[in-house]
Amino acid sequence: MDITLLERPVFHVGRHYVSILGLIGFIGFFAAGLIIARVLQNQVVQRFFSRFKIDTNFIAIVTTILSLSPIVLFTVTAVNGVGIPLASVWSSAFRRYYVEPA
Repeated sequence: MDITLLERPVFHVGRHYVSILGLIGFIGFFAAGLIIARVLQNQVVQRFFSRFKIDTNFIAIVTTILSLSPIVLFTVTAVNGVGIPLASVWSSAFRRYYVEPA
């Protein structure tokens, strides 16, 4: 099976090329983050926290934070999976703001 068609660059972002396999990986990771976030917003999770006699407003805040974290994690993973290494973007953006120790 020849997958060179899927590995060929489709477009570029900055200095990095994005292939069809990268886009498929992005969609997969992003969808996984949304699915996990939806599961954490489920009624079963809310009932689990209510067994500990926690206030319903606090349960809503906790489940919101718990569902936002996989979205952020999987979005960063998806962007890295596309072929855009975020570590180099972050480090190059903060290099110009280096402060010499006194």
